[in-house]
Amino acid sequence: MTHILACLDGIASQEAICDASAWAAAITGDTVTLLHVLERHQNVLPDLSGTIGLGSRETLLAELAELDQQRSQLARQQGKLQLDAAAHQLAEHGILANRLQRHGDLLDTLSDFAEQTRLLVLGKCGARHEGEDAVVGSQLESLLRTQRTPALVVQRQFTTPTSLLFAFDGSETAHRALKQLAGSALLKGLTCHLVMVADASAEHSAQLDAAATSLRQGGWQVISSLQQGELIPTLTRYLTQHQITLLVMGAYGHSRMRQFVLGSHTSAMLQALPCTLLLLR
Repeated sequence: MTHILACLDGIASQEAICDASAWAAAITGDTVTLLHVLERHQNVLPDLSGTIGLGSRETLLAELAELDQQRSQLARQQGKLQLDAAAHQLAEHGILANRLQRHGDLLDTLSDFAEQTRLLVLGKCGARHEGEDAVVGSQLESLLRTQRTPALVVQRQFTTPTSLLFAFDGSETAHRALKQLAGSALLKGLTCHLVMVADASAEHSAQLDAAATSLRQGGWQVISSLQQGELIPTLTRYLTQHQITLLVMGAYGHSRMRQFVLGSHTSAMLQALPCTLLLLR
């Protein structure tokens, strides 16, 4: 059985994560699983040798250990309350959700469920970056680099899409993503704006036309456009002009070394764009 895995972290993005999960579940019929992971943090107690007496040191260490246990219990209780609130929100959409709380590493947890997961739904900003709209969550990039599952990254609000923009660059990664898009039950029926940001040339026009033709042959309504300019400002302007709230693209197609030298379009997109982003691998 496949499911949509909604990863809960920051409170600010929880409503959008639930709305996006409900939208996807209503179309695909997949079960929604709400996931909250309590990560293990190794607490290093201070070295008190030579500063206070033995008895006082042991008492203080015991008090610190008790406080640490209390913090863990509070975090677990808070997580359960967050899961309950999210499940209630999904129920208002008519979606019954499973609730799952795990201890450990988020990446390891997602790997355990990878084979059964059709879609990951995540917030752009995690709990550590509440209130910082332009900041990408500290684990998000690492997660997206390692996961093979399509990931829907939402902002603080989710708007049900009526069309989408597919960012096409003619690369092998883009062609793989285009093939996934063509077979997507989730996005079928949406108008696809196929946009390539590149120099005006016969080669680029031919690449764009071939991509558009492949989608149209699969029953898609396609509007193709070859745009000139800097990538992110050009795509942002196109999204705004056409009131598109969903951007679809292939994720992290270059090697880590090339990204270190040239930068990553995916990371830049996550940082700059105000819309929902669907990343395909």
